[in-house]
Amino acid sequence: MSTVIYGVLTLILIQLSLILRIMKRELNILIALISIWCGMILLAPLTAGDGGVFGVVSQFLYRLFHSICHQFDSHSFHLHGHKFGVCIRCTAIYSSFLTGFILFRMSETFRLKKFDPLHSLIIACLPMCLDVMLSIFTPYESTTASRLITGGWFGCGVSIVLRDSLVEIMAGFLQRLPFTHAYEYKAR
Repeated sequence: MSTVIYGVLTLILIQLSLILRIMKRELNILIALISIWCGMILLAPLTAGDGGVFGVVSQFLYRLFHSICHQFDSHSFHLHGHKFGVCIRCTAIYSSFLTGFILFRMSETFRLKKFDPLHSLIIACLPMCLDVMLSIFTPYESTTASRLITGGWFGCGVSIVLRDSLVEIMAGFLQRLPFTHAYEYKAR
């Protein structure tokens, strides 16, 4: 098991080093950070079975994610007998948030298109809120499919709403770094 973990960690570090070498834009940095966040969701169950350092890492990750997700066992995906760091809906939200940013990066049409933030947020929230409300106030129980679909829809919608703001925040951060004093942000 620990060989698999070492392999996964090595692969993640190689990918991050390659990304950092070619990184020239704020959106790439955001994609790398969101990828790390999504990777930590998977790292929690991968390190859960081992003791020692990996056990400490797993406990830390589960505690971290517990502050933002209920982590119900019945509402979570499992890997090697251990639940993901977050529930199915949260997994869908974060992975589709990442997918939204990757699509913006790859697609010139998406990158240049402006979306109305309020309209996009309402459209993104409505299916998930409806699914949750029906589960709370009626006998209807949301399914794995409904959690995946509504969480994924919400994550993509939020990536549309937050994209420009997060890129500007990252640009401001980069301008304050000492080794990027000549860095200039150009709106894309």
